[in-house]
Amino acid sequence: MAQQQQLTPEPQRYDEQTLRQVIQFADRLQTEHKERYSADDIEKIAAEIGVQPEFVQKALNEIEDKHDAQQKTEAVKKPAIPVVTVQVNQAMRQAGQEMRGTAKNFIQVVAQRLDAADVPQMKNYVGTWWATAWALMPIAGKLSGALDDVFVPAAVATYVGFGIYLGKRLQVKQIEAKLMAKASVTPAPVEITPPPRYSVETSGVSRDELLAQMIQIQKRLEGGRVRQAFLSIDVVSSNELKRSADELLVEYSFNQYRRFVEEIVLAEGGQVQSTAGDGTMAMFASDAAAVRAALRLQEKMASFNAEHNRLPRPFQVRCGINAGEVALMPGAPIGHLQSAVIDRAAALQKSASSGDIIVSGDLSAEGLSALGRYGRHAESPEGGVRGFSWRAGF
Repeated sequence: MAQQQQLTPEPQRYDEQTLRQVIQFADRLQTEHKERYSADDIEKIAAEIGVQPEFVQKALNEIEDKHDAQQKTEAVKKPAIPVVTVQVNQAMRQAGQEMRGTAKNFIQVVAQRLDAADVPQMKNYVGTWWATAWALMPIAGKLSGALDDVFVPAAVATYVGFGIYLGKRLQVKQIEAKLMAKASVTPAPVEITPPPRYSVETSGVSRDELLAQMIQIQKRLEGGRVRQAFLSIDVVSSNELKRSADELLVEYSFNQYRRFVEEIVLAEGGQVQSTAGDGTMAMFASDAAAVRAALRLQEKMASFNAEHNRLPRPFQVRCGINAGEVALMPGAPIGHLQSAVIDRAAALQKSASSGDIIVSGDLSAEGLSALGRYGRHAESPEGGVRGFSWRAGF
């Protein structure tokens, strides 16, 4: 044991002054902010703080020895890359570049062929592409176990995606073919033959016979004339109702009003002929039915405002009623009727005051009786039609 102790070298001890110089040397190196120092730089800095050059040289030799030993150790741990491996990597990179170039050329060729193909060729491409799925399914089943789990779904997605792309291209080709076919068709010129000029001399029919035929036609046309009563209704000051009111409340309230009018007209056996703006024209088979509908409108207006009107101001209506013969052709829409009888009903309505009913003097006794009390209408409406006012009777 004593011999072992003698062989063990004692650690070198430095005095306090040497340690202080070493600390100053380290501070000076840190102050320089340089990444690399040459041996001359280190010795120069050491000389400035009083460190012996022999001490610096010895320290540098020790650092170099440790650095060389570390490199040798790392060289032993890290095996050298065989030359064959390097050659294989280079060959693989070159092959990858060639494959990318080949794929790019292949895509360009496919795109050119698809652009040049017509509809039958595109159908053939689409059918062939999807038919290959049946041939590839057994092979894909065998390879699915050997290939990567990511490769098989990617291959299937690519196959389906390109098939869908071919189908879209086929649709575009078909649309283009239809448009070209329409553009190439030149419509045949239409020959307009003027109608033959009719004359008594060339027809061989006498004037008396033509007059007789005309009378027969006129009778047939007049045979469709029937007596009808028309009720014209309008909202008084409808613009004031809508002004400064919420649009949704306006829409709701006026929809409720139209439903209210239609229900009363239908209950009396009438038909809503037309609606223009806030006005309504209704047609009835009897004068009394039109009068009863107008009375119910005026009498129920208060309850309508209380239950269905959501506007700040109440609804007020005025009515005009006229009756007479109109030509009702079978199957003709009621809204297509053009008659002075209808125009007179509208004129009476416009001359009425709010809440009143003005009826024409052409109404039957039954219609005037249904109105009950009435008085002579002071104003003469357009056309000078004599009228009676419902409110004037109170």
